Amino acid sequence: MKFLYFVARESIPESVVAFTAGIVKRTDSTVTMLVVAKDTEALENLQEDIAAAERGFGKVPLEVKTGVGDPCDLMEREIEANGYDMVVMYVRQRRRVLPSSFRFLSQKIIKLSPIPIMLVRKTNLKLERLLICTGGQDISEPVIRLSAKLAGMAGLQTTLLYVSGVVPSMYTGMNVMEETLEDLLGTETPLANHLRASAEILSENNVKAEIEIRHGDVAGSILNEAKEEKHDLIVLGSSENNSLAGMLLGNVTQQIINRAESAVLIVK
Repeated sequence: MKFLYFVARESIPESVVAFTAGIVKRTDSTVTMLVVAKDTEALENLQEDIAAAERGFGKVPLEVKTGVGDPCDLMEREIEANGYDMVVMYVRQRRRVLPSSFRFLSQKIIKLSPIPIMLVRKTNLKLERLLICTGGQDISEPVIRLSAKLAGMAGLQTTLLYVSGVVPSMYTGMNVMEETLEDLLGTETPLANHLRASAEILSENNVKAEIEIRHGDVAGSILNEAKEEKHDLIVLGSSENNSLAGMLLGNVTQQIINRAESAVLIVK
């Protein structure tokens, strides 16, 4: 895979560099770090951070590029010119009620990125457990395929999660008994067919995944699963892609980005 570590008018946290270097190394991939500053003075002030990042990548081959100007425009041009598979970008933990200028810029970059984008916080120090969130229909297949590829290459423990936004009357809690899942997988419903096909895609990439089903608030269920099971990376589709599948009721993707403690990969 070919990664673009994108730094837009921001510092370069040591932990984010270590996280990015780790995933690049484990997937036997290549990485380019593109640092975009507001002006030449700001870029000059980032030189020590850039040098520290180069040291942080260690033996991982790294190409460093810098630019001045509009981050979104320079990112799109770089992706178009060099055919990357994924963008990795640092995002701050949301602490303010009112959006900051950095948050506005981050949201714009996430929306405009033409390829999958992985959002990493300073707290993300490891990558061992992967949570794949599916909308339960074929429109989620790109999420499954990229997750399977990443999990297979990096050797990640994987869980496939489907959340139903409506609680069936037969259930009184959030958790579904194992036999209920087995009964579901024995049917020919669209959801069962999708889950079986997803498991097959994962198996083709040498990934043995657990399948989990939850009922209730979609964003809350995903966040609870990630926190309770200590998942290091959540993978889900963009709201444009998944709203038709009934997955992202309201704006689940944005809620996950704002509230998740783990890294988040948005598949386009």
